[in-house]
Amino acid sequence: MNSSLTRGVTAGATAFLDALDRNVVYAYQPIVNVHTGEAYAFEALLRGHRNLGFSAIPMLFASMADVDVAVDAEMLLLDKAIRDFMLFAGEASARLFFNANNRVLNAHLEHRPHMRAILERHSLPTARFCIELSEAETLNVSRSQQFFNGWEDRPLIALDDFGTGYSGLRLLAESRPDIIKIDRFFVAGVDRNQEKRLFLEQIVGLAHSIGLSVVAEGIETEIEFQICREIGCDYAQGFFIAHPSSDLSTHHTHYEIVQHLNRRNRRDRPEARNELRAELDPIAALPVSAPMIAILEAFRDDKTRSFFPVINGRGEPVGIVHEERLKGLIYSQFGRDLLTNRVRPHRVTDYLTPCLIFEVSTEIDRVLAAIAQRPNDHAVLVVENGTYIGLLDTRGIIRTMHERVVSRARDQNPLTKLPGNIMVANYMVDALDSDERPQIFVHFDFDYFKPFNDRFGFRQGDRAITLFADLMRARLAGGDVFLGHIGGDDFFLGAHGAAVEPVIASLPEFIAQFASDMASFYDARARHDGVIEANDRNGATALVPLLSVSCGCALVQEESGRVNLDALSTLLADLKKRAKRSPQKIAVETVSGS
Repeated sequence: MNSSLTRGVTAGATAFLDALDRNVVYAYQPIVNVHTGEAYAFEALLRGHRNLGFSAIPMLFASMADVDVAVDAEMLLLDKAIRDFMLFAGEASARLFFNANNRVLNAHLEHRPHMRAILERHSLPTARFCIELSEAETLNVSRSQQFFNGWEDRPLIALDDFGTGYSGLRLLAESRPDIIKIDRFFVAGVDRNQEKRLFLEQIVGLAHSIGLSVVAEGIETEIEFQICREIGCDYAQGFFIAHPSSDLSTHHTHYEIVQHLNRRNRRDRPEARNELRAELDPIAALPVSAPMIAILEAFRDDKTRSFFPVINGRGEPVGIVHEERLKGLIYSQFGRDLLTNRVRPHRVTDYLTPCLIFEVSTEIDRVLAAIAQRPNDHAVLVVENGTYIGLLDTRGIIRTMHERVVSRARDQNPLTKLPGNIMVANYMVDALDSDERPQIFVHFDFDYFKPFNDRFGFRQGDRAITLFADLMRARLAGGDVFLGHIGGDDFFLGAHGAAVEPVIASLPEFIAQFASDMASFYDARARHDGVIEANDRNGATALVPLLSVSCGCALVQEESGRVNLDALSTLLADLKKRAKRSPQKIAVETVSGS
């Protein structure tokens, strides 16, 4: 125990600290990059508090304050957490996430030198150290700001349990974190809860728009991981990846489960992950610590640039400095002298403009969607595992967006706005070329559509088609699901991985829901009888059932081997016919490949 901390502490307090030192340990849980599986960080999670008689960690922290050893205990725990972390991650680039005791931050500032001394003693740079602030426990933001503002090249700040406290957005605005960690409550069951998914999408978009990274906490299933990755979370943490462990030999620099999923994921194929890299301008960034004279010289030396990216001491982007922000002073009578004044110096941070920041492996469509919400931004800064590697000029990327929109519009069905026949064919080719298993390919076809059109007219026929498309989006869309409109009354669905089983399970209810929705188009007698009088395909008057839908489902399993596109298309055509004869309106068969 550090004697400089415990000097003057009472015998009772010393006994408390000794017991704390003997009984508590740290378990570490990885926080991984969702695209690469690389361990971005490890969170130190306190264990052993029950050995001291405390059923919960907040009770332990409260007791620390009661015996007036909050600072000493906090430093003891920090020393223990860093010491063990360096034993398994000392040579790696991973960061340590440490949960701060809010009571210490609220009441004390004097422990900052002790914290720095511990980091230096264990040779852990602040670039690899992150302090987690929790909004689950009241935090005096002004006091924490004093703590961090006086710390040059301060540690990272992560806002933990985001979304569960009473003042989340205020804390986000005032604490100026680098990372937010979305609470497990919003991740659990996100595949079954549209409101949670909407919340995640909105908060990830907000975080990225102000230059923050996002960690999804408490991921326990493959589908939760896939949706969090699809939504745009940068990092993931949870039992699905690894349980917390105090066995230091169990921790790795990369986690195979994530790498395996990404290899399987058709939409995360290497060419998709390299789309941002292909558009990248690897312009060197200016350090945030640079004097203003160096900033002015950078603009003077490269007159083609109207802005430069700025990074902190960890190599992480913090924004851009734009020439426009400096012109007012540069061209005033004493402006240049004011900017470079050493007595009252202006700092680069006074002239920073925040901008979007994305991991290089992010799909370009997500970046384009974010840019569309911020059309006046000059650039998007691109990082690789948190470190700046270049930028995207928004003018160039908007050109790319326009080309994509035009290209997609050519093959988008004008009525339903779903991908058309060419994109469906491309999906099938790409899916069969991938190693992803299982896969499902579903061909939907309306039953008795011609009699419906003859009876009610083409306008109502179009309404039936758009109703079906909307129902597909509402009931079947999700992570790893592709929806398409082949043409007329023929639709397509493709899915892979963990999405296959839920799709199969939902088809009977989906078919029944469409039939129920379509019944409202008919009069009461037709709904009662279940038939209408109409001309059949030969022109003869007959009683025909109400409009419904059938689907043929081709499954590709691990044992299917290599599947030929022609063979798949032939099977789907046959399954569609069999489905029309089936009372359940569904026919399913596993594809036999080579």
